[in-house]
Amino acid sequence: MMNKKLKIASALTMTFIAGIDAFGAKSAAIPDFAFPKKVSQQSMASLKKSVASKDSQGIVRSILDYGLAQSAIGEEKLPNAFDLIDKTLLDVNEPTTKSLLYLVKAKMLCEIYSNDKYNYNERQLPISPLPKDYTEWSGKQFQLVISQLCDSAMLPQKSLQDTELRNYYSIVQHNDLTPVYFPTLYDFIAYQTIDIRDRKSVV
Repeated sequence: MMNKKLKIASALTMTFIAGIDAFGAKSAAIPDFAFPKKVSQQSMASLKKSVASKDSQGIVRSILDYGLAQSAIGEEKLPNAFDLIDKTLLDVNEPTTKSLLYLVKAKMLCEIYSNDKYNYNERQLPISPLPKDYTEWSGKQFQLVISQLCDSAMLPQKSLQDTELRNYYSIVQHNDLTPVYFPTLYDFIAYQTIDIRDRKSVV
C-alpha cells in the first residue's frame, strides 16, 4: 500500500502542480522536494509576499509547496500544513482563493482518511466535540469535516463562475481539453468535490 505521505503528494500533484502532465506539457517549475525543510522555509516566505500582494495563485502555490514539503518530512508534520491553511484562510478575503484552499485541505484529509479508512470507521465516537488531532477522529468525523470543506469550496458560486480556470493554469494541471471541460474555476472545483465525495465515500 502506498504510504500516507506519498498518497497525499500524489493527490495534490495530480490535481495541481507537477513537473510534466499526462499529455507531456511542462507545468511551472517546482522546488526540489529532496530538501523539504528548505522548501518549507521558501514557501513560507513566498506565502507572506503573496498574501501582502494579494496574489491568489502565489498564495495557493505556496500552500501546495508547503504541504508537499511537510508531507515529505513525515506524516507527523502534516498538522503544520493544516494549521497554515487555516491561518491563511483568516488572512485572505478573496473568495476564489479561499475556495482553492478549502479544496486543498479537503483533498489532503480525504487521502489521510482513505489510507486508513477501516480503522477510522471502527471508532464509535460522537460527532462532537471534534478532537484537535485528526488522528483521533472517527470515520464519521472525517466525512463530516471533508464534506464541510467541499461545501465551503463551492460556496462563492458567482465568483467561481466568473473566473476562467485559465487564470490558474500556473498551479492547475491542464491540457488542450481543459478549457472544453473546465472553462471556469467553478467547473474545476465542482468536479473535484464530486470526485472526493464519490470516490472516497464522503457524503
